[in-house]
Amino acid sequence: ITEPEALALSLALDDVVATTDLLQSIHAATVGADGYVSIDLPPALMDDVDPTIELARQLHVLADRSNMMVKVPATRAGHAAARRLVAEGIPVHVTLVYSVEQYRAAADAYLDGIERRVRADEDPSVGSLVSLEVAPWDQATTERVPAELRGTVGLVAAHLVARAHDELRESQRWQRLADAGAIPQRLSFAGMAAQPPLTPTHYVDALDLADVTLLLSETTLDALNDQGGVADVDAVSRSGVQQL
Repeated sequence: ITEPEALALSLALDDVVATTDLLQSIHAATVGADGYVSIDLPPALMDDVDPTIELARQLHVLADRSNMMVKVPATRAGHAAARRLVAEGIPVHVTLVYSVEQYRAAADAYLDGIERRVRADEDPSVGSLVSLEVAPWDQATTERVPAELRGTVGLVAAHLVARAHDELRESQRWQRLADAGAIPQRLSFAGMAAQPPLTPTHYVDALDLADVTLLLSETTLDALNDQGGVADVDAVSRSGVQQL
């Protein structure tokens, strides 16, 4: 990576480590299920498996925090990197998921990595998060759908991915890993900033938030506060809300 990228990454790592310390009590109380902080890798690495893995290893050692996740994109290279990183016990946050197919590839990489750890008789409780981008679906289709359907394409994508996530959690493959001590890969809804004429809280109001992590912009958080909070408070408190 370039010198400016290395400097930016070093500064980001300082902030991430400080935040992981703030969330360490949550991480411990949930036995490694929650309380994570994610760090981005330079975009130039998105198609390079080995450099991604090497940098992720370095950051994991430098941070020395069990509740730090390394972000990798939902590309072919990203899935390959995620598979190997999880197998090494490094928590991974898969980002830029736009479809059920990408979600399933991310889930398969995570499960494969955990299965490798089980076969090696290593601790299978490695955290992972996979983030579906919701609003970009509607931003890309605004001019191609009838007015009455605007704002619904992202909701459909979220429902389809959530259903695939639930099906995986009910699969025998996952149950075998859960029995061995694995913790579930969490599903996140990201890209939740709705554009006018939709209300800022359009997606939060419409989606089932049970067992889902929300990645929200400050604008959406302010709008939620103005309307008195999230309707499904219990679901959100269980899953957590991360401010970007």
